[in-house]
Amino acid sequence: MPLKTRLVSGPVHGWRSAVVVTQYFHIARTMLALRQQGITPVTSAHPAFFELRDLYAIPREAVGTVAYLLH
Repeated sequence: MPLKTRLVSGPVHGWRSAVVVTQYFHIARTMLALRQQGITPVTSAHPAFFELRDLYAIPREAVGTVAYLLH
């Protein structure tokens, strides 16, 4: 899990829920990371557009999500 997520989440700060606002391809991994830290419920929002960079970002996020599942 990224250091920034560890520093601002979990029981240290008393967070119990979160809202994730990011590109659509980051949502699944981010929600998984927060749930692994005990932050539920997690809701999300993302912009409704596609960019050319999404063609490499989506497979990268898929690999990242698998890494989070195995961690």
